[in-house]
Amino acid sequence: MARAKPRTVTTESNGSYKFSLLPPGSYSVKISASGFQTVTVASVTVNVTETAVLNQALEISRSGGN
Repeated sequence: MARAKPRTVTTESNGSYKFSLLPPGSYSVKISASGFQTVTVASVTVNVTETAVLNQALEISRSGGN
């Protein structure tokens, strides 16, 4: 996986999110929210003319933080 500039997005009120104009390739996705455990998905593939979908549930943090 080549190193790319990190991008940050915020979810909509329903929890959906979108990264626009990503070049095709394999990406690592880190998902975090206050009060939940952070999740990293090591390999998400983005292909030309396709929409990559990543559905991920977060678990409540035992320590009360991220």
